[in-house]
Amino acid sequence: MPSTDCFSASGGTGKTTLALNLIRQAGERSLRTFYLNMEALNATSLLFGKGEPDSLSRLLYSLQVHPDRWGEQLEQLCRHQPQLRTDFLDAPDHPGERLALTAELLMTLLEKLRNTGRYDLIVVDPDSGAGEWHRGLIQASDKVLWLAIDDAQSLMKTNKLLHHWQTHIGEDIKKLTFIMNKGHGGGMVNRWELPGLAPTAILPYIPQWKAVDQPGRLLGAPAFSGAVEQLLDQLGIGVVSVPSTRRRREEGHGNQRTHVRGAG
Repeated sequence: MPSTDCFSASGGTGKTTLALNLIRQAGERSLRTFYLNMEALNATSLLFGKGEPDSLSRLLYSLQVHPDRWGEQLEQLCRHQPQLRTDFLDAPDHPGERLALTAELLMTLLEKLRNTGRYDLIVVDPDSGAGEWHRGLIQASDKVLWLAIDDAQSLMKTNKLLHHWQTHIGEDIKKLTFIMNKGHGGGMVNRWELPGLAPTAILPYIPQWKAVDQPGRLLGAPAFSGAVEQLLDQLGIGVVSVPSTRRRREEGHGNQRTHVRGAG
């Protein structure tokens, strides 16, 4: 099953918003998904509720000390969010676990999740950054959705990080899909100097989201949902054997779904 990393060289580009909408749209395509938040500081408990803040710590401990019991621990610690139709681990109250994470341990965790056979798509939502585990995550992922915004500083940081990682990433650069978020109609203000002639996709700016204080409200914008659905098609994630979400609503099919598998 594919794993997808939503990444950015700078904060404020909308990684979590894209990750949550990817999960939701993939669920609409009947994909079995797992959402792995790796931010040192996050507010996803507003959507997922308060759970077990030591979930990741306990799972990583089991992975290193009792690998034979890792699957049992995952069963105990994993929760399900019905609105997003995804499994997830509760985020910790303190950032120490994320900050101490190594690239090797993260890659082992992803491989273990893949090998469960339970998921068609794993979406990882990390901090922006240039650390070793950030680079390791890119190398471990099947696809990397690298977000930028039409802002000179954001684009320059992205360029600098790409040059910094150039010798380390190598062939993995083919995994990178550059996406412009918070786009406005009428094209870009700044010059596009990232790989490719233009971003693979431009996700619309939703001005109402500036006042949103609950992540659940980030899932209700038809324009953004439609753009994410097109992005899934471009990436080849989930071959839909039923009409699209919009057409299902128009044709009155309700919640009828068929089970399909994602293609990496």
